[in-house]
Amino acid sequence: MIVAPKLKMTAAEYLEFERASEVKHEFHDGEIFLMAGASRNHDVVTVNLQSELRQFFKGKPCRPHSDDIKISVGQNGKYLYPDISVICNEAAFIEPDVANDATVIIEVLSESTEAYNRGKKFQFYQSLPSLKEYVLVAQDEMKAEVFRKGNGGKWEYELIAEAVSLLKLPSIGFEIALSEIYDGVKFS
Repeated sequence: MIVAPKLKMTAAEYLEFERASEVKHEFHDGEIFLMAGASRNHDVVTVNLQSELRQFFKGKPCRPHSDDIKISVGQNGKYLYPDISVICNEAAFIEPDVANDATVIIEVLSESTEAYNRGKKFQFYQSLPSLKEYVLVAQDEMKAEVFRKGNGGKWEYELIAEAVSLLKLPSIGFEIALSEIYDGVKFS
């Protein structure tokens, strides 16, 4: 049985609590936040992307990771769960289940997380030194948005919304048609 945490906790206390928990929580400056469960469409989109990325990276140094890997942002201040992270530097793993950097982060949007993923969470991720692309993928329509770090650290925006269009991630040399991302998704 998991005891409810105290209102504020240290990063070390959070990691101990989280590793014993059956549900996921993010950690921001001493407070924990329960993560929402995923829908079937969310799961299908995530698995499609992870499968394609895993196949693409066979024999290469980069690896896609699921939402079981936490990303540490700042000095023991935040631990976040991206849906998919692509990590190209093994040294980014500061613990077996925690990395402090990623080259690409992908979030599959849901009604309950969209504003957070577009706002605060993206702001948190921008402090990662190697992050080159932040991708938001809709689950209720065929649409992906890419925020790409350009010269001088300025973020540029690209919208992909046609089934035949390619989601291109030049930082890792990967591209995929939207139709492949949404294979098996049932739109209402």
